[in-house]
Amino acid sequence: TAMVYDWCYPQLTADDKILFITHLERLARMLETGYPPTRGGAITGHAGEAMLFRDMLGAGIAIYEEKPEMYRLASQRIFAEHIPARNFFYPSASHHQGSAYGPYRYSWEILCAWMLKRMTGEDYFVHKQSQVPYRWVYTRRPDGLLLANGDVFRSGSTSRADMLTAAYYGDAFLQYQFVNAKDFNRADPVEQILFWNPALEPKHVPLPVARFFGFPLSSTIARTGWDENSAIVEMKMQDYQFNNHQHLDDGSFQIFYRGPLAIDSGLYATYGTDHDTNYLKRTIAHNAMLVFDPEEKFRRGQAVNDGGQRWPANGSEPANLEALLNNGYQVGKVTRQQTSDESSVLEGDLTKAYSDKVVAYRRRFVFVNLHDAKRPAALVVYDRITSAKPEFKKTWLLHSLDEPVVKDAITVIRRNGGKLVNQTLEPAAFRIVKVGGPGHEFEVAGANHPPNRPPRPEDEAGSWRIELSPAQPAAADSFLNVI
Repeated sequence: TAMVYDWCYPQLTADDKILFITHLERLARMLETGYPPTRGGAITGHAGEAMLFRDMLGAGIAIYEEKPEMYRLASQRIFAEHIPARNFFYPSASHHQGSAYGPYRYSWEILCAWMLKRMTGEDYFVHKQSQVPYRWVYTRRPDGLLLANGDVFRSGSTSRADMLTAAYYGDAFLQYQFVNAKDFNRADPVEQILFWNPALEPKHVPLPVARFFGFPLSSTIARTGWDENSAIVEMKMQDYQFNNHQHLDDGSFQIFYRGPLAIDSGLYATYGTDHDTNYLKRTIAHNAMLVFDPEEKFRRGQAVNDGGQRWPANGSEPANLEALLNNGYQVGKVTRQQTSDESSVLEGDLTKAYSDKVVAYRRRFVFVNLHDAKRPAALVVYDRITSAKPEFKKTWLLHSLDEPVVKDAITVIRRNGGKLVNQTLEPAAFRIVKVGGPGHEFEVAGANHPPNRPPRPEDEAGSWRIELSPAQPAAADSFLNVI
């Protein structure tokens, strides 16, 4: 409606303009943000999508001469709340809403940058915004999908984000990503007309095979190459938990080689269902550490105790940057990182990711590119963890699509010709229990929590995990696993 008003402006009568403005205000009042747009958070949720970043801002620009109120209301909130929050997390070259909602919400953010740039000639988002799509470049698998991160739909589409970013920042590599994408034609045609720069020559620039994505969403993505036989490892050590579509998976890892081997499990079907609340978003669904305090309560006592990480603010989403920084959303801290094409080290303090049941917890990842066609890479995962009480059971998790084979200290996972071999070196005495199979795929505390629709093979929801625990209770334990 704003585009019709703006582009057909010379043809509109005074009565036409009044009619348009009346209905634009009516539509604005129907939005989830309300009008004035005071509802919803500035960091997560739908208020960070089209409603403010495109619809109300665009309409406000179109009718500004006749009635500037809508522009002033929309832009005031965008500049006061939305832009500062994004300028806080953009330096990580990542988006906290994951591999599905991340590209979607980022697309509205870069579109907003475009609208403000065309209007004023100025940049209001930090230049590190330009690097956010590279997270999806590094996590793209040879089959075109992205490594799962947060709530996912498995589409792997980042075309719109790539197109808008390539044109805004003159990025020839992202232009190459866009024009060679399978869903090239899915980008909005009006947005392509307005923003795509066909004169920008696409270039496939060689990239390092490993990259560290920094504060406040720290992680390292290490690859052995960019072809169909490349191994890809994600090592996560995020500093802040944003809730919403982000999971309680600090310190987790994933491995892909010819197929998904060590996976993020679960199925995102419907937000807030039993599966979503008690399994998918919880630590137990990830390759991370559990510490079980039988008295611990999760999410106002309404969720099952999985022994995992805490929900900051009891699961509430931070309303703005001030809330994020001051209400317990910090969950981790990188203490060491070193990244090269040959090897990568990522170490972090994850104590704050858990309740006071954990006194101290550090996890260290060491990735080595072996340059071997039959055995391309190795990952060492080392944990030092101390619980408040010796009887709080500690459990090291490894998830897979297919049933693992466990013999003594060796766990083997196979998929599509890829093979993962995990050797447990510490604790000195341990137990490994397999959990999974029909009726047990999403088991927590002895009860299965299946999604509200049957998983399809392409969902990669997982069916199995191993649970590795010390044989005897102790306050302090070490775990050393070589994959």
